[in-house]
Amino acid sequence: MLDQFVHLPFVAFPCLYLIKEAFMPTKADLEGGKGLMQRSSEKYMREARDVNIALWKFWIPATTVGFAFIPTHWRIPYNSALSLAWTIILSSLQARLDDESGGKELD
Repeated sequence: MLDQFVHLPFVAFPCLYLIKEAFMPTKADLEGGKGLMQRSSEKYMREARDVNIALWKFWIPATTVGFAFIPTHWRIPYNSALSLAWTIILSSLQARLDDESGGKELD
């Protein structure tokens, strides 16, 4: 639970947004004159609610099922499959949020 409520919202996601902003800036972001840290933190603050709610809806039930019902020898394949599914969900969510914000990537 500490991972879901402390590490991911306050460490992992801000790092994700920083890396994404560094390697995939939008034209509007670059023209705004703001620095990388400011742009990435503002974007995360706008999207944090949606991203973290999706995280909690997916991982809290998934880990509960994993520890309660999945035999120990199947937990690694189970978690690997969940991680693949989460990557797809997060990627789709980020694409939707980018479309809603109207940002266009650089060509």
